[in-house]
Amino acid sequence: MEQNLGNRIKELRTVRGMKQTELAEKAGISQGTLSAVERSEKSPTTETLHSIASALGILVSDLLEEKFCPVCGFEYAYDEGLNSEAHQRAHSKAQTIIDRYGFFWPYRVQKIEITTARAIIADPNAPEIAKHDAAVSILQALFSRSVAAYQYADHPDFRAYAAMMLGNDDYCAEIPPEVCAHLEAEFGKKDGIRHGAYYQRSQKVDDQRIARITAALPNLAPQYLDIIYFICSAYGVNGTGETGAEGEKTGAD
Repeated sequence: MEQNLGNRIKELRTVRGMKQTELAEKAGISQGTLSAVERSEKSPTTETLHSIASALGILVSDLLEEKFCPVCGFEYAYDEGLNSEAHQRAHSKAQTIIDRYGFFWPYRVQKIEITTARAIIADPNAPEIAKHDAAVSILQALFSRSVAAYQYADHPDFRAYAAMMLGNDDYCAEIPPEVCAHLEAEFGKKDGIRHGAYYQRSQKVDDQRIARITAALPNLAPQYLDIIYFICSAYGVNGTGETGAEGEKTGAD
């Protein structure tokens, strides 16, 4: 990465007709530092990288030849642009989630926010309000991950999801009790979400029929019942072999 980065900086500087002294002065760094970066003899600090990018009139992501759509998080090559079919599909899904639930954080943002939030929560010197905001950020990241994975029209909204997460021992275990108490006052607290649980239940699913199927399978773990419900919901199985899609049928039991 460092060699490609150094070549990229030199290439962009040359294209703009800038000498090393000019770019270094504009970026607020020494010519020696810039020269070492261009020759890949020195890795720039984050601050230096931002200064060089700003002096070149570009984003750091452009400098690294990596781009991510800020809405859906789609990663695309430097010379590909945002108009690929793959990006449009990803973007459309993300926009649907935003329109439906009000916000959505791409996967890269989720990871950054969760890492940052956990560091704040673990910091004994961080004020309680900062830990509260960090805990909410984790909830928002997990919510974004959940709706992206399932994309259900009847996925709980954020407040309902937060209340269910506050009933989840795994989530509350990493949050200070006093912060959890404030969150419960803010969002409420409902039965916790089981791992692997699905939210959507098709009205066409025959619960008794599903119960008969699962009862016939020995030692079935509880979460697999949710998976069976999900499969049947996705295909609209109503107990007669018909599906939710007009003209299609499932096979026999």
